[in-house]
Amino acid sequence: MIGLCYSRLGNIKAAESNFKHVLKIKPDNRVSLTALAIIMYNSERYKESLKYINTILLKDPTNIRLRELKSSILYKTGNIDACTNEIKHLKIISNGFLFYDEYIKSVPVQIYTDKYGTLDEKIEFLEDRADSDQNSLISLSLCHLFKGETEKAIDYLMEAKKRILN
Repeated sequence: MIGLCYSRLGNIKAAESNFKHVLKIKPDNRVSLTALAIIMYNSERYKESLKYINTILLKDPTNIRLRELKSSILYKTGNIDACTNEIKHLKIISNGFLFYDEYIKSVPVQIYTDKYGTLDEKIEFLEDRADSDQNSLISLSLCHLFKGETEKAIDYLMEAKKRILN
């Protein structure tokens, strides 16, 4: 309770100290673990934040908010492969992702046929250019998204991010 009060007053150092003290007494206290994860995230101590998040996720693997925070940390620290896996896991357990997937799959693929060809033809063209053009990866991501292949869409989007970082 004291840690929450200090947080509310903006005394983050005292709040952090109190939350850590609680964990010495009760290592699985979710309020303290969550508060410390957020404090660490906000102060850009991502490695420490991940430690607290992972502790909570061991007991509550379907905690969508913490998984979103975890994916954000992984993204910010350049751990794109782990971020990709986390997003794919969120895609499986989050209703928001599931509803989005269902909606995307309900749109007929033929609607994307235009003077440049079918969606499959566009994908084939973009795949040929993907090695030399990172913008093709983003376009590929969108094409796979429109086709309802959200996992491939995530893969191409994150591959584009990896190339930007390297």
